[in-house]
Amino acid sequence: MGSSPRQQIVHNAATTALKEERNLRSEGGITPKFQHFRQPMSLLMQIFHDLSDKTEDFWFKIAPFFKREVIPAGTVLWNQGDESKELYLLESGILRAVYDLEHGVLIETIVAGTVCGELPFLSETKRSAKVSAEQDCVAWKLDREGWKKIQEMDGGDAVAAELLRLGLKLTTERMETITSYIQRLIG
Repeated sequence: MGSSPRQQIVHNAATTALKEERNLRSEGGITPKFQHFRQPMSLLMQIFHDLSDKTEDFWFKIAPFFKREVIPAGTVLWNQGDESKELYLLESGILRAVYDLEHGVLIETIVAGTVCGELPFLSETKRSAKVSAEQDCVAWKLDREGWKKIQEMDGGDAVAAELLRLGLKLTTERMETITSYIQRLIG
């Protein structure tokens, strides 16, 4: 399993879309649905609005625990087998996950407006892939200290439970996509 022609097409389309969105934003053009929220709140709403029935009041509680991080192209966020110390909400740019598997390599492109690293972070397991910045990125990081503070705050149990539930939903979606891709490869 390696990088497929379809993956290259998707990657090129995502790169073009990101450049166009960046240009539109800088020109005061069309902006995302949740533009009236400050970051990372708008990103939280964008990523989770289709997966959760929780309102902005619910997500507002955890927004302060995410820290903005600029990630230069080529930066390795983590390697396969590393401890899971953070998860990211990707505001702009592209990340690349490389899964070194027994029967080959699987490459996943992670685009802006998505979350990265949530399952190993929430489950406190080792990283299953090497993740690096393919382009310069802006991301919002939740680390272990922030996660602990979320759990300790008033209502933190409900927020933590919702994040765990959403992490499982996102993982299920990814597994279905990967399984479908593998089935097409096998024939």
